Amino acid sequence: MKAGGRRATIAWTHVRHRVEDYPKWKEVFDSTAEYKRSHGWKGYRIHAIEGDNNHLLVMEEFETEDQVREFLGSEYLREALSEAGVSDGSRHPGGGAARRRQRVE
Repeated sequence: MKAGGRRATIAWTHVRHRVEDYPKWKEVFDSTAEYKRSHGWKGYRIHAIEGDNNHLLVMEEFETEDQVREFLGSEYLREALSEAGVSDGSRHPGGGAARRRQRVE
């Protein structure tokens, strides 16, 4: 817990992607880390859906919900998705809303 007994709030994105070529997608994904860090990005998890590396659930952690919304709506992300070969529209469960979690520190 933080000083004073308060919990730290974090925000996660949960996005499903269909990609044409996982290694190419991953290379572009990795290249976005510096930009995302400058916008409150803390880390990520990637899961292959039903064992298919070209059908992914990408979970990313940001410091605030506002940072998540800004990133999801950015031209930077649209360009990166195009470059990475995302073959269908990314689906953001809950309409792209950030998911808040409480973290005990």
